[in-house]
Amino acid sequence: MFKKVIISVGLLLNGGGFLWAQHQDVPEQPNIWRGGSKKTADSTSILGAFKGGTTHGHFRYMFMSTHNEGSMQDFAANAAGGGLRFESARYRGFSMGVSGFYIFNIGSHNLQNPDPATGMLSRYEIALFDITNPHNTEDMDRLEELFIQYSFRETELTFGKLLINTPFINLQDGRMRPTGVEGFYVRAREWENTTLEGGYIYSFSPRSTIRWYNTGESMGAHPSGRDVFGNNAQYAGNVNSRGVGIFGLHHRFNKKWALHIWDFYVDNVFNTAMIQMDYTSDEKSKNHWLAGFQAIGQHGVGTGGNADQLLSYVQADHQSYVFGLRVGKNFGRWKTSLNYNRITSHGRYQFPREWGREPFFSFIPRERAEGMGDVHASSIKLAYEHHKSPWVSSFSLGHMKRPDPHEAKLNKYGIPSYIHANLDFHYDHGGLLKGLETYILISTKIKATQKDLPAEFIMNRVNLLHTTLALNYHF
Repeated sequence: MFKKVIISVGLLLNGGGFLWAQHQDVPEQPNIWRGGSKKTADSTSILGAFKGGTTHGHFRYMFMSTHNEGSMQDFAANAAGGGLRFESARYRGFSMGVSGFYIFNIGSHNLQNPDPATGMLSRYEIALFDITNPHNTEDMDRLEELFIQYSFRETELTFGKLLINTPFINLQDGRMRPTGVEGFYVRAREWENTTLEGGYIYSFSPRSTIRWYNTGESMGAHPSGRDVFGNNAQYAGNVNSRGVGIFGLHHRFNKKWALHIWDFYVDNVFNTAMIQMDYTSDEKSKNHWLAGFQAIGQHGVGTGGNADQLLSYVQADHQSYVFGLRVGKNFGRWKTSLNYNRITSHGRYQFPREWGREPFFSFIPRERAEGMGDVHASSIKLAYEHHKSPWVSSFSLGHMKRPDPHEAKLNKYGIPSYIHANLDFHYDHGGLLKGLETYILISTKIKATQKDLPAEFIMNRVNLLHTTLALNYHF
C-alpha cells in the first residue's frame, strides 16, 4: 500500500505544483472566525456599542480516516458543528466579545473499539470529539471566548477567555475546535518597528476537549506517554502550577531582517525561551530569497510540577535545546524551502500538547517532535498558487530521525524514525457558495528503520495512510 502512495504522490507532482500545508507563523494573529471587530470611533453609548458590534458564524464538517498496516485496526469518523461569535464596538475604549461552538458525532467507525492486538484506540479521529469521554456523541459544546478589551492608541489589553497565537500556545485547529486560554493578554504596537506582547494565562480548554482546566490540571488531558524511566507517565492530575507568564518581542531592523524573542515561564514546571531571526531579500517581489534561524532552550523550574519526581511533568533538572535553519526561494507562483531542526541529546523537548504545536521550521502536520530528544528533522516544502484560480495545493516531504522507540529517556511516545509525506488542497469557493472553503489532506508516514518493532510502536504512528476532509462555511 505504501509503495502505491509514494508513486501516486510522484505522479501528482509531475502534473502540477504544490504548496505546503500552511500554519500561522510566529507573529500572526488568529483568524479562525474569518473576521474581526469594526475599526470605528467610540460609540456614544453602551447600547450603541452593542448595536454597532460584529457577528460571525461558522459551520464545520470534518471527515477523517486512518488505514493502518496489515490487520491492525482502521478508523474513520464524521463530525459536524457550528458556532457564533459576537464582538461589540468600542465605548470609551472598552469592548467585549463572546463565542461558542457545538459538535456532533454523526457517524464513526471503531472509535470506541480498541485494536485487538495492541489494545490501542484511534489517535486522530477520536480527537475530533472529546478525547476525555469517547462515548459522548451529542453533548459537546463549549464557551470558547468571553472577554473584555480596553484599547488606546496602538495598545490592546484583553482579559477573559481568549484565542491567542504564540509559538507554543496556539490554536492548533486541525480538529473541530482550537485550544482556548483564560487570563489577560497585552499587545502594544506603539513603536514603528517594534511590537511587544505578553500576559498571564491560568486556565486552558485544550483542543479535543470541552472542559476548562486550571494550568496544572490541563497537563495530561491528552495522552501522556512515558516518563524518562520508561513507566507510564503519571503526571496527569498531579502537576502543581499557578499559571504561565508570556513575553514576546518583535523587531524589524529593516525591510530584510526581523527578530522575534519569546519566553514562557510555567510556574513550578519549566521555562522555555526562543529567539528567531528571519531574512527576506525583497518580500514585495514575487522573486526573492528567504532564510531563518531559531534557537530554543528549556530548563526545569521548581520541582518540575511535583516534588515526587515520578508524578512531575519534567524532572527538576530538566534541560533541552533545539536549533533550526530554513532557506527558501519564492519565484513567480512557486515557493520553496528547505528546513532543518536539531533537538540535542541533553533531554526531551517537552511542552504540553494540550496547549499548542511547536514552531519548528521542519514541522509537517499530523506529527510532532514534542517529547523527543536527539532528533534530526529535515523537510522540503514546495508551493504553487494556481493561475486565476482559488485553488492552493501543497506538498511536503520530511525525514525524521529519532532515537529507538524503546529509549524512553529521549522518546516519550515510542515513535520510530519515519519518512513523512503530505499532499493537500485548499479551495475558497465563490459565487453561490461564497463563504465555503474546502480542505483535503492526504498524509502518509513510513517507518525509516530496518529494526523489527512491536506492533504498539507501529500502530497509529507509522506505516499508515491518513485522510482529512474539512468543509468550513463562514458568514
